[in-house]
Amino acid sequence: YEWELGSRCRTTLNVTYNHLARRTQVTGATNNGTSDDALAELTSYLSLSPRWTGLLGATYTKQTGAANHIESATRPIPYYNENVFSAYAQTAYHLIDPLKAHVGAQLIKFSSNDTNIVPRLGITYALTDEIGFKALYSKAFRAPSQSERFLVLNHPRRTAALGNASLEPETIGTVDLQAYHQSRR
Repeated sequence: YEWELGSRCRTTLNVTYNHLARRTQVTGATNNGTSDDALAELTSYLSLSPRWTGLLGATYTKQTGAANHIESATRPIPYYNENVFSAYAQTAYHLIDPLKAHVGAQLIKFSSNDTNIVPRLGITYALTDEIGFKALYSKAFRAPSQSERFLVLNHPRRTAALGNASLEPETIGTVDLQAYHQSRR
């Protein structure tokens, strides 16, 4: 959904629901599993002045599920119920005509982990309307999935996989340097 809230604000709402019910049988072993995932995201795009734009938003994700394995060398994935909330803000300001600065941050809260804040900083320089350069620094946060934590596959004729219940969330930092060309259409 999308709404124009005056000449300086456009807001979008996206909602997604996924249900997976799985029953597989391989060489006499029955595997049953379900998962339900829902996501809602609200984002507002702001035009604060001719030189200054902004972005505000929030997401909520709910993930539930479990997997049972009967007559198998695979250990079950226990029932999980994870809630994830995030809020984000970003702004861009034209310092001088071809040079734009970007600053932003995202707050992420998993029900099973601490709150994390990850930044984003960048500069873009537009040589023309089609050609320019970008330099961006950002961090990203990711918590392990239930499969990464609990899955155990141990079949004599297949590659084994072993989850690690003590996996911790990870934060990575990235630096992107880019020269770009955008064709007019």
